[in-house]
Amino acid sequence: MKLAIIFDANERGGGGFYQSIKTIETLIKFKKNNYELQIITTTPEGQKDIENRGFKSICFNKQRWSNIYYKLKTSKILELILKKLRIKNPFSDFLNQNKIDFVYFLGPSNLVNLCEENNFIVNIYDFNHRMDNYFPEYRAQSVIDEREVLFQNCVNKSFKIIVDTERTKKELKFLYSCKESKIEVIPFNTYLPSLFEKNKKKNHITVDGLKFDFIKEKKTFFYPAQFWAHKNHTYIIEASKILKNKNIDFYIIFCGSNKGNLKVIKDKIKENNLENNIKIFDFLKDEEIIFLYQNVSAIVMPTYVARSTLPLYESFYFNKNIFYAKDVLDPKLEELVIPIDLNDPKDLSEKLENFMSKTDNSMYENKIKLSKEYLEKNCHEQIIAQKLNKII
Repeated sequence: MKLAIIFDANERGGGGFYQSIKTIETLIKFKKNNYELQIITTTPEGQKDIENRGFKSICFNKQRWSNIYYKLKTSKILELILKKLRIKNPFSDFLNQNKIDFVYFLGPSNLVNLCEENNFIVNIYDFNHRMDNYFPEYRAQSVIDEREVLFQNCVNKSFKIIVDTERTKKELKFLYSCKESKIEVIPFNTYLPSLFEKNKKKNHITVDGLKFDFIKEKKTFFYPAQFWAHKNHTYIIEASKILKNKNIDFYIIFCGSNKGNLKVIKDKIKENNLENNIKIFDFLKDEEIIFLYQNVSAIVMPTYVARSTLPLYESFYFNKNIFYAKDVLDPKLEELVIPIDLNDPKDLSEKLENFMSKTDNSMYENKIKLSKEYLEKNCHEQIIAQKLNKII
């Protein structure tokens, strides 16, 4: 059997990219002899990203024509014309030319809509466009409508749908009437720890530490998140304002690509005179992110979206406490974090102040101990590989 792994992500896209990279790495490392792997990228840039990490792929370079074909196909009249003219589905034709038997979409790619003859499995990360659809990133450019079509096709046509937590599974069942036996829960498996281990063995963890020299001066907190509105950076700014008014010394680090909300964040930082407390970096290299995980005091995640995230598991791996939005995570994961009330910035400011004073370390140490145990028990790459190979 020949399995196609569809890599439809880009490096600046955030978590989906790194989740996809790690899944490829895991499948190659623990591949069974009863199937062959073929990585398929959807852009030349994606192919270059894959090659830079040591993976070979072939590129399906008819993405634009595929989108046009699908839009034509949604009209019954135009579909008849396509058949009459014997115009083939470009994606199905590509899969058949490469003798693909089974397809694994590493994320919710629009190519799912064109996977007609081949059985497929697909990773879906979250359904927050249905529950938090007031955010501009969901309202713009028909995102909600496109996701609805895509996810319904996943439910109707996939062999299996992979989600990250039991809570996500319940939401999929409820929102899309998905049959329970079709859903598999496989936790995210982050790429940075394996990169860290590789570099550690080679003795070449190199990073320009001068860029982050200020970390030595005072307690520093890190929020690794792209600048989307739903990532809720403003909540941290409000809490920072409270801390500053108490003359508490601290730093917060933001980093990531601008997804439309960066100017809002910069304006709020300036408006509240927090330029000396909040540092913003653009998209950082993998090694720089690892350096920050190793050297900051803790992680802060006030996101409104997703039942688990890669930074959550990365924090577990690097033995960092994480202040995470209350009632957002899967309940089992919330037990491992320090929950923060998104309706009350004072809650975060008080918890950060207590953390910095550290009059009692036992609670923080216990959270780290439990999170490390959870990671080893549920998210080890060999466990994830076993689950994937069982599906295949």
